[in-house]
Amino acid sequence: MEAIAKTLSLKMMKEKGTVFSDRTHIKRVEGRTVYAERSAKNIRFDDVDIIVVSTSMKGYNPIEKELEEKMPVYVIGDAGEVENDQDAIIDAHETAREN
Repeated sequence: MEAIAKTLSLKMMKEKGTVFSDRTHIKRVEGRTVYAERSAKNIRFDDVDIIVVSTSMKGYNPIEKELEEKMPVYVIGDAGEVENDQDAIIDAHETAREN
C-alpha cells in the first residue's frame, strides 16, 4: 500500500473505533466472541461486529469454508481477487452497507 494511502486509511479506521491486532491467529469464533493467539498468548475479543483478515499481497482465504457454516461470510479484497488497497476498502465498505 502506498504510504499516504495507508496512513489515511489507518487514520480513518482508528477514528471509527477499529481494533487492530497484528500477527494474530484466530482459533475460533463463538457468537460475537473471537478466541485468538498472538505471540504464543491466548487472547479474546468480545462483542465483535466484523472480522477483517488482512494478509500478504496475493489471494489467500483459508477459513471461508469453515466459517460459512457458522455465520454469514463475505469475501472481499485480496481474499477474493488481488486488488489495490483502495478498491479493497471500497469493496469492504459497500459490502458492510449492503449486509
